[in-house]
Amino acid sequence: MPGVVITELDPFAVAAPFEALPPLCAELRAALTIEALRSNDRYLLEIIEEYSFCPFARAGRLAGQTARHVVFADSTRADALIELMAEVAADEKQVVAQVIMPFVDVDPDAWIRFCDQVTAAGHARLGGPPVLAFAALHPRLRYGAQNPYAMISLFRRAPDPTLQWVRLDGIASIYEGRDTEERFVDPEDVLAFVRDAPPPRPALYDRVAETNAKMARHLGLAKVEAMLTDLEADAKRRYQQVVLDHDCAAHDRPRPEEAST
Repeated sequence: MPGVVITELDPFAVAAPFEALPPLCAELRAALTIEALRSNDRYLLEIIEEYSFCPFARAGRLAGQTARHVVFADSTRADALIELMAEVAADEKQVVAQVIMPFVDVDPDAWIRFCDQVTAAGHARLGGPPVLAFAALHPRLRYGAQNPYAMISLFRRAPDPTLQWVRLDGIASIYEGRDTEERFVDPEDVLAFVRDAPPPRPALYDRVAETNAKMARHLGLAKVEAMLTDLEADAKRRYQQVVLDHDCAAHDRPRPEEAST
């Protein structure tokens, strides 16, 4: 079982809730990276954007404000993730950054805790006020159907465990002007305005959650869950085929001309 590792970059104890992957050759890493991005494309384009489960996903992608990083968990140390978080935080163009981790075998709840701990450790290293908010994406996140907020985890069922960071100033710019509405009323008309004014709109977060829930119910929760499950299964099949097609030992062996020198 992985132990607690405290690194120079991490003032907190972050226990990796998964086993480290065996070493992978460069060719296999490259091929698996292509498949990880392909699976993530399907998740984002065929599910999230197609059904508007995130109303800002398409615009952010087209504006070049999203970034994706494929990271292979070949260590239980948190250094690499904390270092990557520092790079994301320093790059204002990365409004949304997804860290996709193929082959990680981890319980959904443990993954959420790990993403929280890594983000907290990253902020501790950076110092100052928080820069990034996080969301833990995982193919088997638990969700409920009792209200729109309980359904949110369903839409975060990415094919691979994924740590998503969103810039807090980016969130602020999205919400700016959307949850407040200033009206200038003549003092003598205040009572009439209060009496006749429409009820305030729900907050943007609430509206998005409610809209997502309506769409999911329209499609059928079972159908949405099945589509996401199929994406995960397809990703696993393709990963397995890539591994079967690549012989890392052969890649690591010297070529005949190299062996003769």
